[in-house]
Amino acid sequence: MRSFHLRVRGVELACEEHGEGPRTLVLVHGYTGTRRDFAWVAPALAERERRVIVIEQRGHGRSTWLRDDEAYTLDALTHDLGAALDALALERVDLVGHSMGGQVALRLALDAPHRVRSLALVSTWGGCIDVFPKPPLHSRVIDAFPLLRQAADAYHRTRGRQVSAPPLDVDPHAYRALPRTMRDTDLRGRLTSLRVPTRVIVGGADARFVPHAAALARVIPDATLTVIDHAGHQVMSERPRAFVDVLEPHLASS
Repeated sequence: MRSFHLRVRGVELACEEHGEGPRTLVLVHGYTGTRRDFAWVAPALAERERRVIVIEQRGHGRSTWLRDDEAYTLDALTHDLGAALDALALERVDLVGHSMGGQVALRLALDAPHRVRSLALVSTWGGCIDVFPKPPLHSRVIDAFPLLRQAADAYHRTRGRQVSAPPLDVDPHAYRALPRTMRDTDLRGRLTSLRVPTRVIVGGADARFVPHAAALARVIPDATLTVIDHAGHQVMSERPRAFVDVLEPHLASS
């Protein structure tokens, strides 16, 4: 595994690279997540002569914290992803996005389908969604961010890759701003135009997102839905082997 930073669009994106091969798989985490959300699955996915790159989004983990609400929109995150592919000289990739990262991956596939060989949408949605924290909960959590940041730093120093993610390793401005842009975004009118092989994956216990996943699979042409039992929203860390077993045939057939 190799860790590195990409300088794109005025930010540095922390990345991990696993394996090597003629095809590249890019993994994109969700809201308040980090690249460690894929810690259990990235090495396994790299075993098939495949290059796997995990990209940490702006305002999360070890990527740049811009400390400005206006810097955090789904458009900005999508442009970051496209710029990262440019910086890595990747013309076409297999793309996996989890939750908010699924929104980013879906938007890139809609805007630039020639760049996406296959798409996996994990625990995500197509229409507007309103399941994220709002004031006053936001204010209380943001007040606790210094302590949470210390906990995240301690995690990085002592636990390495043994646990899927540290607690809230995210810029407070990203934490506050991104739910607004997710609540205001509705891609349903564009989904029928998607012409990328698509697998929709959701945990069977992820009650809020199972209906959204089913709706995506109904509307996206030729999409396939897989529900992984005994898993919630973090399906790739809760049932990593099952996740890899679902993803591998999707990648092989694309």
